[in-house]
Amino acid sequence: MADYRAFLQVQAVRRRVQTRLHGAGNYLTAHVFIFVAVVLLLGIIGQLVMNPPTFSGFGYGMAVWSVLLVVHGLVAWTRGGAYAGRRSAVIEEEIARLLENDDLSTAEAFDLHERLERVALSRAKTLLPISFLTMFCAMIWMLGLPVLASGAARLPYQITPMIALIFIFWWMIALWFAERQEKRSFSDARANFSAGADDEKRKFDQLALSDDGELVAYDADDEQPRQRMER
Repeated sequence: MADYRAFLQVQAVRRRVQTRLHGAGNYLTAHVFIFVAVVLLLGIIGQLVMNPPTFSGFGYGMAVWSVLLVVHGLVAWTRGGAYAGRRSAVIEEEIARLLENDDLSTAEAFDLHERLERVALSRAKTLLPISFLTMFCAMIWMLGLPVLASGAARLPYQITPMIALIFIFWWMIALWFAERQEKRSFSDARANFSAGADDEKRKFDQLALSDDGELVAYDADDEQPRQRMER
């Protein structure tokens, strides 16, 4: 990719694809973190502040929230890069815009599609632990409903943060692998651009002024035209 403008266009497409495919997943991740933080905070309040310790006042609300969290996870899954149909449609739509403006050749378009597909799939895998965590949270709180009325249902408040730590650790590993995949997929694109720019520079360096004042190409081993041009 020898044209710098085309290189910038590719980077813009990469950012737009990430925003469209993974924006919903980012909102879901933030939603899950808020849910776990509220569970932890209410558990501490119920244990240390209230006398005697009571949890039933918050439990029903948290159970409903956990179900809404699962719904949010399903929506994020279908709208994000984890869904193959959605992933392909977004990538093809963004590449089609470049082709309409003649910013890419056909070969470069196929190459970009493959790179974006790999990156989107690796990013989508980071949504897997978060989605499983929403399901586990809903299961914990729905199974805890029968004992919430007793006022001593500490178990959901204790289990939720511990389960969350496991899935958050899984999510961090998946995120690290996704970042590495993205760097591998697009680092050689920058190298191709640099190589193309060097080719253009070499072509320019192999031009010299003739005796008639016209630009002519010369052999790189022939120093006479270069000397005439430098004079």
